[in-house]
Amino acid sequence: MSPSDDDPPTRPESGQLAVFEQTVRDALTRLSSIDSPADDELLELEAEGKSLLLTFSTWKTDPPIGTERTRIIERVMDLHRNVENLAASRRSL
Repeated sequence: MSPSDDDPPTRPESGQLAVFEQTVRDALTRLSSIDSPADDELLELEAEGKSLLLTFSTWKTDPPIGTERTRIIERVMDLHRNVENLAASRRSL
């Protein structure tokens, strides 16, 4: 029996989790690169990103199902879109 045989099987969600988590990390990196003073909008987006990362830390052991999962994924997509919109609007100033 090889050491990998002792590892629990990877849940199908783990690959999706990695994509969603990386999307949030990318959004936070993008926020930190915006060259303008922090304001309420930027701080709210940053707080949402950090909240999602906390959510993902529990997702590894207790993944959400059904509508809860859908809401979390929608939050990730909203964060990504809102960060890109903010970055675009700050570039045009």
